[in-house]
Amino acid sequence: MKFVKNMNLDYVEPAGGKNLYDGVDLSVEDCVEARYWKQNGHLGNPDICSLPRAADITELLKQNNIPISGYDPAKVKMASLSERKRQLISLKKIRYPIPFHSLIEYHLSTALISSYASRRNGITAMARPIKVAGEEMETNIISYANDISANVLGFSIVGTSGVGKSTAFDLTCAKYPRVIRHTFPDGFYTQIPIIRLTAFSNSNLTALFLSFAKQLDRLLDTGKII
Repeated sequence: MKFVKNMNLDYVEPAGGKNLYDGVDLSVEDCVEARYWKQNGHLGNPDICSLPRAADITELLKQNNIPISGYDPAKVKMASLSERKRQLISLKKIRYPIPFHSLIEYHLSTALISSYASRRNGITAMARPIKVAGEEMETNIISYANDISANVLGFSIVGTSGVGKSTAFDLTCAKYPRVIRHTFPDGFYTQIPIIRLTAFSNSNLTALFLSFAKQLDRLLDTGKII
């Protein structure tokens, strides 16, 4: 295998205050083509250069201060009772950032960058068959952990119920594509930055691993979702 220290990447430069995938509706697309920028450092590392930048609290407030689309006070009085109820239920989706959200942004970004810094990219002599979205393909590109025994950064979010831990993490994860596809002349590979798992109280590792596998099947669209 031929190792590539610095991949040849086409960098973009988002406008001030913008993030890497701001123009992509990540709520309707699981897999997006990678975009690369230099702000994260580690130039030539596609896994790191394709990650969104951590936002501070001022940016978080701007990003989430979004007017309600189509809201017209004059039409509210004319709406049916069922429509009013439907709109009222939709208010549950509102997420408002508070100061510690920016710390979660920073720590998650740092943990991901630290993890991907230990990976290497290589070009294999023979193309490897791979199946994506039910389609058979071949690629010579491989990305793998350089040292599986190396420790990586992590962090904990601790607090009493209802303080907004899940909301804060939801806001942070919303800017990350579920799957990033890296395409090069020698082939392609896919990157999954974040997978969220629930640790069961009875320490059922089998259920935990099965949940992990199900999410991989869904994100990669293998057609083997159970």
